[in-house]
Amino acid sequence: MEALLDTASSLRDRRRLRTAREIQHITLRLIRQNGFEAVTTEMIAQAADISVRTFFNYYPNKEAAAVGPPPQFDVGLVARFQAGRGAVVADFAELVRGTQEADAPEKDKIHAIHDFLETYPSMIPAFHRSLAHLTAQMAAALVGRLGADRTEIAYLLADVLILSMSRSIKVWVQDDAMGFGEMVDLMVEQLRGLGGILAADGVQTA
Repeated sequence: MEALLDTASSLRDRRRLRTAREIQHITLRLIRQNGFEAVTTEMIAQAADISVRTFFNYYPNKEAAAVGPPPQFDVGLVARFQAGRGAVVADFAELVRGTQEADAPEKDKIHAIHDFLETYPSMIPAFHRSLAHLTAQMAAALVGRLGADRTEIAYLLADVLILSMSRSIKVWVQDDAMGFGEMVDLMVEQLRGLGGILAADGVQTA
């Protein structure tokens, strides 16, 4: 019975997340077409074919709808990463690849978010706060993997991993020819390069 309840809850959560993302996608499209100031919650609800009351069940305002639901990794993949005993960078790359298979990121939607932030830079802090949920999830997994006595290192490493992923995703979005796997390879290359610099006694200069 508990397993059935867990499955039902998981299905509800996935449906709710899917609807939240659809509302975000519609919000960004309306903003691109009409400008941020002109868009209202009523317009968003009408375009999404939902009631205004339903909109407020998902987001408190249009700003939150543009930011969208906080990103998160699949909990099963995070548990696998936490239990991993290989190289952290390699295991993190597998986590990111697995996330694409479980919940493939949409390049056009991410591109729309980047365009929105360039036009309305005042919204950048809100997106950074949203991204902090992902960093916190990774930090918790790293504490479980490395041990509570290395909590500070785990949090620092989580910042580095998520920032590297974010920067690689930005390159991926701006390059129509780049595949998701190539984006992950770029992330790994950057992280290993950073590790090499940190481990070296000095940095060679020309």
